[in-house]
Amino acid sequence: MAWIDLGEISVLPDVEAYTVGPVEFGGMDDTLWVRSQAVDYDTTWPYSFGLVSYLSDEGYELGTGKVYAKGEWESYAMSVGRPPQSRTGVLHYVPRNFNLAWVQKQTIPALRLRLAYQTGQTGDGELLGSGSLSSFVDAVGTGLKFVNVGTKFVRIGP
Repeated sequence: MAWIDLGEISVLPDVEAYTVGPVEFGGMDDTLWVRSQAVDYDTTWPYSFGLVSYLSDEGYELGTGKVYAKGEWESYAMSVGRPPQSRTGVLHYVPRNFNLAWVQKQTIPALRLRLAYQTGQTGDGELLGSGSLSSFVDAVGTGLKFVNVGTKFVRIGP
């Protein structure tokens, strides 16, 4: 799986959302992997995060995931188990800057973003990190899916 570099977002307190892209799915790709890393990460304020979505003419087809601004690369899988109806769109990033403490501390990190496409939801061994949208990746890149049943999580795959 090849990562496509989308560049950096300079997160500012008065900007509500950022559009990055384009995002173009090929063939039967049904999973969008988003990888993020904070530039000049400040360990004194680890609470900065944003919401990332694939936005197409059909709306937010793959849901929305929470992306933290961490010093290490972190990977997130976005999928609903089928290819999106619209094969082209953008990555939509909304910084959650309602907490003024990180603005006052001037610790708003720039964010590097990459993406990759995948058919099916099995890893190829390259991906490490935590996940979102009820999916996780183990050390060899195998996707593990969980569902919330009452007060317990039940593993339902890879």
